[in-house]
Amino acid sequence: MSKRTINKGSRLKLRDKYDREFFVLITGLLVASPVGLFYKKFETLPPKVLAIFAVGILLISFSVAFGLLILLYHKFLFFSKNNYKRLLLNYVVKHRLVEKETVKDEKGSHEKLRLAPIYLKQPNTYELHTYFPIDGGVHQEKFLDLADGLETTFFADYQERNFINENKILSKKAFVEYVFAIDGERNRIPVNDVIVDKKLGLKLMNGVYWNYEADPHMLIAGGTGGGKTVLLMSILSALAKVGHVDICDPKRSDFVGMRDVPVFENHVFFDKESMIECLRSKMQFMDERYDYMTNHPEYKAGKRYSDYGLTPEFVLFDEWAAFISSLDFREFDEVIQILTQIVLKGRQSGCFLILAMQRPDAEYLKSALRDNFMKRLAVGRLTSSGYRMVFGDENEKKVFKYIKGKIGRGYVANNGELAREFYSPSVPFDKGYDFHEELSKLPVLADTTEVQLEAPPISNVEQERAESGLLEEKSYTITTLSRKLGQPSKTVKTAIERLISEKSPYNEDDFIALQTVFLTKETEECTLNEAIDTVLADEAEFEKEFVNFDK
Repeated sequence: MSKRTINKGSRLKLRDKYDREFFVLITGLLVASPVGLFYKKFETLPPKVLAIFAVGILLISFSVAFGLLILLYHKFLFFSKNNYKRLLLNYVVKHRLVEKETVKDEKGSHEKLRLAPIYLKQPNTYELHTYFPIDGGVHQEKFLDLADGLETTFFADYQERNFINENKILSKKAFVEYVFAIDGERNRIPVNDVIVDKKLGLKLMNGVYWNYEADPHMLIAGGTGGGKTVLLMSILSALAKVGHVDICDPKRSDFVGMRDVPVFENHVFFDKESMIECLRSKMQFMDERYDYMTNHPEYKAGKRYSDYGLTPEFVLFDEWAAFISSLDFREFDEVIQILTQIVLKGRQSGCFLILAMQRPDAEYLKSALRDNFMKRLAVGRLTSSGYRMVFGDENEKKVFKYIKGKIGRGYVANNGELAREFYSPSVPFDKGYDFHEELSKLPVLADTTEVQLEAPPISNVEQERAESGLLEEKSYTITTLSRKLGQPSKTVKTAIERLISEKSPYNEDDFIALQTVFLTKETEECTLNEAIDTVLADEAEFEKEFVNFDK
């Protein structure tokens, strides 16, 4: 229980029930009051005309006051929180969380209600705090168990319960605080406001961010027609401004068209082999980043990729379940191993995953892996078991509400936390907004891959071995081969896996074979794999001719 004195907001009072009536009455009379300056002119009017005139003035005045009330409730937190005060008051009274005392006067005796010191605070548009006393009163036990009831009453999402101990000089006061997330739709943002804040991360809604460095990897679930694709497109539009994004679309539907967008050129994959290769290359890229960071002159344990000036890398995988279903046993095992490596090691190296599917069943995403996706989102309608898969056991008792017709509505939470209402960014399609057109305007980020994956400098250990003669001149490691060939060690490693079966160290013949591959690749302007195929074919032909000659 924390010892602090905090601002608890406004104390709940019985008269809060009539705050709107009081406002309209007082404001209406103030609006009508200037008419009284002309009372002498009204004296000459017939009584019936005067009555009609007076009623008309009052109706106009109270209408103006009511309109002003609506405007103030919509624009200012000071007034809008009164709605929650009335709801809280009604709940407290109806559930008999008030004390009754008998009061005697000239007319006899009657019961009077007395409220405990209950407070309500709305610090912003997306949070609501309530405070109930822990003072040994008759309702103390009930005050400690109000989360579910108030969540439904406020049509909000319960977030946490805190205990506050206020140590004052003359009195000791303690309260239980309930925190709720409110007004989800009011905090919805337009798609152009989806940006990456350097400190808070990717902004998804007012008060909702994905800090991918603190909470790496995102899991998104959503049924057909729930707004998942629009959400993913909105996320793409922001992430592509700060890092490179690979897109995998096994259903070849919503994201295939992105291959024509300059910022995603050569980063869109939709057949099984290319998507597997995308994951392979991302894992190798991640390992190369670790090599780069550990060999960096300013290397220090605990530093992340951003501390070395590196940009984040993302893989957005739509319809993950469809992709997994297309794999055979060997491919499945490989993909899961790669996914595990990226999930566990991606945070420090700056490689982050975004997996989207209709529901994250264990057959498509193992529970142990799912637990490492720290940001969870669900849009559209899911079953109770679907929500439980997305948000975990912490939300097992939560009542997930579905509102018909609300496209893009859902829930969001960090793993291990209670979910809150979420609305995906609003997109003005009715005004001609087109994601393809807008994404085509994004500048292509400088490709830092070559800088990050360039042949690394010789290590101190290798230098010492070379100077002492322990490292022979004609013996190579991947690092020395990379440096001598002038190729990224990732590329050299790929070529070695296909050409050479032995492990390090490698000899001069191995170097010549690799050199032949890279010369073939350069002269014939082909891919690395095509160059390797050509060299292997030439070797096979040579061996065949040699055998025939020997005979």
